[in-house]
Amino acid sequence: MEILILSNVILLVSAFIAIIIATITDLKKSEVPDYLNWIFLSFVIFVVIVSSIMSNDLSILLNAALSFIIIFIIGIALYYGQALGGGDIKLLFGLSIAFSSMPYFFEQKISSIDIGNGPFIFSFILNALLIGAIYGLLFSIYIILKNKKNFLKFKEKIIDNLMHKSKFFKSLFLACIILGSIILLMSIFTPILIFLAITIFFAPIIFIVVKTVEQEFLTKKINPEELCEGDWLIDRVVTKNRTIEPGVYGLTNSQIAYLRKNYRGKIKIRFGLPFVPCFLLSLILTLFLGNILLKIVLLFV
Repeated sequence: MEILILSNVILLVSAFIAIIIATITDLKKSEVPDYLNWIFLSFVIFVVIVSSIMSNDLSILLNAALSFIIIFIIGIALYYGQALGGGDIKLLFGLSIAFSSMPYFFEQKISSIDIGNGPFIFSFILNALLIGAIYGLLFSIYIILKNKKNFLKFKEKIIDNLMHKSKFFKSLFLACIILGSIILLMSIFTPILIFLAITIFFAPIIFIVVKTVEQEFLTKKINPEELCEGDWLIDRVVTKNRTIEPGVYGLTNSQIAYLRKNYRGKIKIRFGLPFVPCFLLSLILTLFLGNILLKIVLLFV
């Protein structure tokens, strides 16, 4: 028992430290350093292994492995869906190990229903996505109002972005609209279904609006030496021997190495909203309030 408490304290403190450092770098440089993510991931894996061995409890290791696999799949989906950057996803991998179970010293304070009857990491992610959606929407509204003279052009850009999304995204977008509409028609006297329908219906729309704001307004010009893996090009970069086109998932390390060696001008890139601060707020709220989304749902039950 003492080993579990000690390991929980170490994992929680290390997670706080990693998220705080990542938040600072994300706000300052719009990136989360790879060295931070790999050190954090290696450390929490070491702590979990030692805890499992010393407490003679294989379930600790198995829970961590299962949590990592599930979060890995979710993370890859978020990355290729352009919802989160590579640095955010790698940080999430470490957190999946650190929070593969409920911190022991909070079990008596927060009941199982508050944490969603599952591992702490899933309540943490749901809270982070909820906070991120609200944060992204409010920021987007602020930017749109600030640039209201270009509203018509911005609206056209949103429609253009939707039309040029992949067939998979268009199918998912259509499915959300249909599913949301069906649930809405079935939920005349059921508040919980109304809430679910509205969430499903507007999720892809919010995503498109936020991404359009990023494309139109969150841009900057930097030197090749300042480029990081995953940076999104605004315009193609032409050199004597090669042309690098803007990619959906940003620059690769090989492209960055080539540009640093062969290009001397400024490069215009797009950067997303810093999302790691949402991780920090989510961790605090999850520890003391549990699963916020579940609490909202239960208000209507």
